[in-house]
Amino acid sequence: MAGSGTQPAGQSEYYLPDRWCLHLYTYHGTLTVDGAEFPIRPGACSLVPPAVRLVYDPFEPGGSHGFVHFQVPPPGEDALGVPRMQQLAGEFGSCFRTLQSVIRFRATDPARANVRLHDLLYTIAECGTADDDAYSHPVMRPLLEWIELHLAERFQVARICREFSLSHNYLNRLFRADLGCTIGAYIQQRRAERAIRLLTDTTIPIKAIAADLGYLDLAQFSTFIKRQGGQAPRRIRGALMEKRTCQQPEADAANE
Repeated sequence: MAGSGTQPAGQSEYYLPDRWCLHLYTYHGTLTVDGAEFPIRPGACSLVPPAVRLVYDPFEPGGSHGFVHFQVPPPGEDALGVPRMQQLAGEFGSCFRTLQSVIRFRATDPARANVRLHDLLYTIAECGTADDDAYSHPVMRPLLEWIELHLAERFQVARICREFSLSHNYLNRLFRADLGCTIGAYIQQRRAERAIRLLTDTTIPIKAIAADLGYLDLAQFSTFIKRQGGQAPRRIRGALMEKRTCQQPEADAANE
């Protein structure tokens, strides 16, 4: 379930026995999770597991928020930790727009909505780890956020030049100085990393992953992934299935 709306006046209590709850907020208030109180501020997000009692208490009625309630398999050894409540700072806008795309696709293209949700969760997990001082120019952080937000649009670098009023040569100098590659190479790398992550960490259909990165032709997508990652998408997905098959006997033995 996913949606957006305004928070009603007064306290609202919820209990979802089998679903995680992700909320992005634009209002002030408090969230109480099994008796532990967290402040809600504009630009914040909360992520809480199933089977906990949630009490929302906005300071003023009418505050807007976006939410998604979802199920996930048990975490593996490489699971990422996410605070129950955190500020997204400069990444809030792009995260909120990604959440809106989850809401938009959930009825018409559930697999694509799943792609966007997984990417949003990874982005939230990585928030707060970025160091703006690591870049040679303050424009780099908004540049990288813009690229992440528009990866599915198959845009040209010329569009970024117009958006940020910078020349192609200057952008290449910035990216070479900070990331060791041209801006075009970086964009291709990020598209490939997103696709490979979804191929190896999820069972989302390959066609949906390709569409989310702007590839309507599966042959082109396969060529792109093979060039960037060394293997075709089906080979990468096959490794995931083989890994899960190997893990199943261990799980069965643990349950005996």
